[in-house]
Amino acid sequence: ISSLYTQQEFNTKIQLINSNGISECIKKNKQGNKCLLLYSGHQIIPGGGSDQGFFTNESYLYYSSNYSICIDQVSSAYPLSLNQFIYIPFLFIFKDLNKPTFPTLKTTEGEKISVLVAASPYRPKTNIVMQNSYDINASLYEVSARYIDEQAIKNQLMYQVRTALFLGYDTIVFDDRGIDDYWLPAHNTAKIVREMINQFNGKFKEIIVAVGKPHLHAIYKNYI
Repeated sequence: ISSLYTQQEFNTKIQLINSNGISECIKKNKQGNKCLLLYSGHQIIPGGGSDQGFFTNESYLYYSSNYSICIDQVSSAYPLSLNQFIYIPFLFIFKDLNKPTFPTLKTTEGEKISVLVAASPYRPKTNIVMQNSYDINASLYEVSARYIDEQAIKNQLMYQVRTALFLGYDTIVFDDRGIDDYWLPAHNTAKIVREMINQFNGKFKEIIVAVGKPHLHAIYKNYI
């Protein structure tokens, strides 16, 4: 499938890092890579409610860049289907996302990155019986937890990666897919990311999975 976009072959470097995907994308661009951040956003609310004070997977983008302006321009497209993406080729990072207050950077320190945002399914159907609660079910972090429609999740990720190839990027950075925010089966999600990496191994210079949360990083280590 991936050969539709390029015949170039790489000895792909694959790594799991304990870091923020935005920072890693900035780092790779400085090293001369053409990097695309594959991010997971809210399916219904632009910005995941960051403007209301909710700290979600999108908040790092929302508070550190002009992301809010970009998604406002496509707000009429919400709610997003699993196969709709928001492509931002020049997202400007002008705040320090590694500090809690997100202080503004000096003019000379701003950076541009490219982002492809896909909507993670919110509370998708799984084999775990969920109660009417605002607290995530701990069973979703067990190895046995899985999606009912796993193929839909695989397809979304595959289309994201294909889009990166089509746009000519040689490096992609995955986030943790928003497991905590969207109530996703953690091991099943990490396993699907691994399958996509295997499928497109050799088509990218680097494939990076950036997972900064310790409990999720420990899960991803089983697969990456």
